[in-house]
Amino acid sequence: MQNKSLKISVTNGQGVIKLLSDNYSSCLAIKRALAVNWPDCRGSVGEYYAISNLTDDEREKLTVQLNEVLIKGTDEEILSAVSPFVNLFDNGEYTATITILKPEKTKILHDYSTVYSDTVPEDELFSGWFFPDFKKTYCLYTRPKASINAGRVQYYTDLISEGARPKIIVAFAYHDDTGDCSAEYIIDGHHKVEAYIKLGIDIPCVYISLNLDKKHTEEILRYVQPLLKGFEFKHFFENNPNLENLDFEKSTFLTDVLDNYLLTTTRLDLELTQVFIKAAKSNDTEKNLWLSQRLKVFEKNKNISIINSLTVLYQDCRTQFPYNGQIMWFRKKIPNKLTLRVWAKGTIYNEPKIQQTEPKNLLELFFKLIGKKP
Repeated sequence: MQNKSLKISVTNGQGVIKLLSDNYSSCLAIKRALAVNWPDCRGSVGEYYAISNLTDDEREKLTVQLNEVLIKGTDEEILSAVSPFVNLFDNGEYTATITILKPEKTKILHDYSTVYSDTVPEDELFSGWFFPDFKKTYCLYTRPKASINAGRVQYYTDLISEGARPKIIVAFAYHDDTGDCSAEYIIDGHHKVEAYIKLGIDIPCVYISLNLDKKHTEEILRYVQPLLKGFEFKHFFENNPNLENLDFEKSTFLTDVLDNYLLTTTRLDLELTQVFIKAAKSNDTEKNLWLSQRLKVFEKNKNISIINSLTVLYQDCRTQFPYNGQIMWFRKKIPNKLTLRVWAKGTIYNEPKIQQTEPKNLLELFFKLIGKKP
């Protein structure tokens, strides 16, 4: 049986709910009210409308209508009620589809928490670790455990046991040009999900999908920085393959994030190395000045010492990958500022004499930097 769907074009969206993705990461951002309390029986939908620019009467009408129709409405009635709800999102082309969510798709974060070992250093927490079945798409909760009301879950458990099939709302974004999808997020219906899981029954839902035509890397970084722990954000930032395409020099936020990273990191990986190389190759004076300033910040890195040793990447033109002929990258320790400057001239600015000849000692390194022979 074919799933029923409805295409919705939003041209005057309120931006209360944002679906952001850049093919590397995704984020559901919701502008929540600061001083509004909505009754538990209204659920998440009520909270979203409470901070929209609708009138009180419009909020009441739409919230009641959508919640009631999700419980006992026909597919056609549900799609009709969902259409005005989608106006709470940003402008874009959306599709609402009625389908089934398997309970196991919620299992990855069903316990609502991420636990880190106290015995593992922060810079090793993500090493060699993946979610179970990480190639599968999971549906993520968007409400904390403390907000789940046991009485409300029991209400839906009884309702479902009597034969009703109340639906939830799930949202995700996809990039039509690449086929990549974001994570799936439960927008409304956490109590229903708990009830369905308790009963072991497939979850009827309304999927709201957004076709994205651009990447939202900077927006995602802005939204997730306050949400993540310091070491989580560091890992999130340094591994993003889209960094090279950002205009760092035009964004105070991005530059501040990068400067903080350059001052504290123990290693500079390929993504940020490519950001520097791209800036060095540019004919844009603003980019060149920005790069020069960043390298000066990098010289203040707290791990530049013989004991700690900051590490960076460099290429050896004599060593290539056998299967594609590309030049290989190697990791290099940076025990002092002079070594960092040599690395920058060779790898970032591509000055081959410095890059190909490694100094044997600090004295030789000093004379290389001033352009004289010992």
